[in-house]
Amino acid sequence: MHIYLESHIDLGMTSFVFTLGFHEDFIIRRLHASRAEAGDKIIVFTVKPASGAPLKAFSNLETYCLRIGLQRPVLIEIDVRERDFTEILGDVLEVVLGLEEPVVADLSGGMRILVIAIYTAIMISRKKAVVMVSPEGEAIEHRIDIEDIRILDTELTEEKREILEIIE
Repeated sequence: MHIYLESHIDLGMTSFVFTLGFHEDFIIRRLHASRAEAGDKIIVFTVKPASGAPLKAFSNLETYCLRIGLQRPVLIEIDVRERDFTEILGDVLEVVLGLEEPVVADLSGGMRILVIAIYTAIMISRKKAVVMVSPEGEAIEHRIDIEDIRILDTELTEEKREILEIIE
């Protein structure tokens, strides 16, 4: 299944997932471009303890969402200090497993360890999802349809393998 964010038709409730660093602007752009609706869930991950610029960015996001009639975003703080990746992944996976489909994840901000943990959790969860990443300060966007990636993970039967060898 392909998720076409531009139309937002027949998606039902969407779960938006973001990684938050010092700025909320990319989150606001994503919500606007995706035509987020009042029933959509907005989850924002950041490292624990959130303070300073990330808290200010979240507050700005919260104000924006409430002003235009979206649900109040939920801030999830993940402790990444002196923890094994599997522990971090476990915390993130617990949240991701509880999300409604489709999942729209914009992982353009925040710490790389959270980006990797969220991406991995989405893959493990088997949820219908699309992931976007935009390099800082650039207008380009990389879109990853998770269903397309999962196809690469499919085992070929012996018969299909033989057919490919013949074609080759």
